[in-house]
This record gives sequence, structure tokens and C-alpha cells, in this order.
Amino acid sequence: MAFVELLFFAFLSTASASENVKSANVGIIGGHTITIEQVPFMISLRLNGTYHWCGGSIIHERFILTAAHCIIANREFKVAVGTDQIDNGGQVYDIEKIIPHEQYSSKTQDNDICLIKLTKPIVFGPTVAKIELADETLKLRKKNILAITGWGNTTPTGHVAKHLLQVDIPVVSRPVCQRIYFGLRRQLTPRMICAGGNGKDSCQVYFKIYINLSNIISF
Repeated sequence: MAFVELLFFAFLSTASASENVKSANVGIIGGHTITIEQVPFMISLRLNGTYHWCGGSIIHERFILTAAHCIIANREFKVAVGTDQIDNGGQVYDIEKIIPHEQYSSKTQDNDICLIKLTKPIVFGPTVAKIELADETLKLRKKNILAITGWGNTTPTGHVAKHLLQVDIPVVSRPVCQRIYFGLRRQLTPRMICAGGNGKDSCQVYFKIYINLSNIISF
């Protein structure tokens, strides 16, 4: 199976039990640990500046790319960079503005993408760098392998991983994906693909990916 060389990433939602909010039951299933030096673009979106809530990617010294579904109205977030630990290390940045996609649908999860503008530029180094974005020539096909990186549950009902994880998963054909999600009463829009299976995935059943802005995010 062909391997897609550009590293893709997962935005995985978790929450502390002390938080009065509901998080998605997601994770990196069947993965392995990875260091932040290998994926220096990874960030942790911290709810109330403390609790890891979602992942994201550095795309510019002032901008982070994450999922629109990660954002909760009237709650404070901060961005931690340069760490592969879920709750310590790295540098924390304040957020100036959160910009969800104007056509994001919380019902269908379509256009599930969001930009975060930081109050000051990120300082780049060995553990902090922006991701190389794909361009319009990228074509994902069945059995292409995607490298999914993030924090989350290591089993569907397990505990949240403390260390950054990565898993390689194959792209699943659209007809197969549509049958699976039709049975779950979920809609697969033209801006989504599926990947996963064989005990390795992100989230549950299959990993559904939204492609936009030359990059990807998940739900």
C-alpha cells in the first residue's frame, strides 16, 4: 500500500472529569508513542488553560489549525506547543481570536475546521515548527496510508494517553465508508473521507477526515 509522505494529524478531544463539559469518546487506537521532535507542529488546545481538550497543528507563527467542534462558547482556551506530554512541558500561548469556518455545521460536522490566532508569534525550535501543508495536487486513494498523531484513549473505553501517540491507518473506499456511516445515521459529505480498521484507528469505527485549506482535521 502506498504511504502518504505528508504527515497528517488528528484533533482528539478529551476532558478532565472535573470539567462540567462533555467530550467526544475518541483516541488513538493501536498506535505507538512518538516524540514531539518527530512532529513539532503538534499542539495541545487547553481548556481553561489547563486541561488538554483537542489537538491541532501550527501552520504559521501566529496561527493554529484545529477542529471547529473543539470550540466551546464562552470558555477560555490556551495553546501549548513543544511538548509530547498531555499535561506538562512546552510553552503556553494566549489566544487573540478564534475563527471557525463560517459554514461549519454542528449537526453534520461538515466544514469542521477552525483557525486560532495567537496574541504573539510562536518561537520556533527543535520541538516547535509549522507543518508542511499539502497542495491541490494531493490525491488520496483507497489503501493510501495516513499517519494520525494525537492524544486520546488507547482503547474505546480506556484511559487517556499521557504521551503523544501515532498510528498508521489506510484510506477506506467511499462506498464502504458510506455504508458504515449510513448504519450509524451519520452523513458523509463530499469534503470527508474515511480511514482506519483492523484494530487501528482514531475515534470510533472509522476515522472520518475533513479536507480543507490544504490540510485535514477529524471528528
